[in-house]
Amino acid sequence: MKTPKKLAKETSDSFAEISNRIDELTRDLESADIPLERASSVYAEAVDLIKLAQERLSAAEEQVAIIEKSSLPKHAELDEVSD
Repeated sequence: MKTPKKLAKETSDSFAEISNRIDELTRDLESADIPLERASSVYAEAVDLIKLAQERLSAAEEQVAIIEKSSLPKHAELDEVSD
């Protein structure tokens, strides 16, 4: 089993690859014939990857907010402060 950090490193920390792996794990868990021991390890990997994806998404949201703030005209920034 690949660890989340190993998977992220192998995929160059790609959000899309992490998301694809989460989808694969979800399909595995939805399978009726998955043994309990395998289901437990698949679930643990999925949880770790979801946390990793959430971190990537939060970082991207912060970057977008910074870009938006830096691209606002000065008078728009003043309007936001007065609200």
